[in-house]
Amino acid sequence: MTYSGFKELSIEFTATITTKALSQFSLIGYRNEQIQKILKLKKKGFTDQQIAEFFNSINIKTPTGKSYTKQLVLMTRYKYRNRIKRQKTYSVSTTPITIEIS
Repeated sequence: MTYSGFKELSIEFTATITTKALSQFSLIGYRNEQIQKILKLKKKGFTDQQIAEFFNSINIKTPTGKSYTKQLVLMTRYKYRNRIKRQKTYSVSTTPITIEIS
């Protein structure tokens, strides 16, 4: 079958991409360094309390200038873990594709 005489090809569909990753700001500089230090110490077996005490003993402050607490270390790890999950979670859906040749 030959389509040598057609004038127009129309393809219609709708694609929907859903993600929460686009609304995240980048973790750069001091904030990212602190998170990486926390994760490294946790991997070495430190408890959240020990990490907080260690940071406070060497005068490392939070990005907002506060002293670390056990709860703050815990929530930093929790929020970072959720952030990573959001970056990996997305969906793509399309409507049926319609092709029209005229």
